[in-house]
Amino acid sequence: MLIADERPSEIRITLADGSVRMIRSPQIVSDSIVGSTEFGLTRAAAMDLRTVEVRRFNVLRTAGLVAAHVGLVLGVSALVIYALPHYHW
Repeated sequence: MLIADERPSEIRITLADGSVRMIRSPQIVSDSIVGSTEFGLTRAAAMDLRTVEVRRFNVLRTAGLVAAHVGLVLGVSALVIYALPHYHW
């Protein structure tokens, strides 16, 4: 199972009723996910879960996002500089 294999520090679960919980230090105990929330300890039975999500770091996605932001800043800077009166030939 995802939690047992990856041992994430935090997960987000969606229960069958649509409610969402962020669980820190999740563990599998019997047929439930047990961990802490901002309100204290919580337990969610596997049969009550709709989804379990784990945040992952993606190097390519992060690098692409940084490159897009740099490109945007450079593009806007070039437009501003070109729009200045002394840059028209």
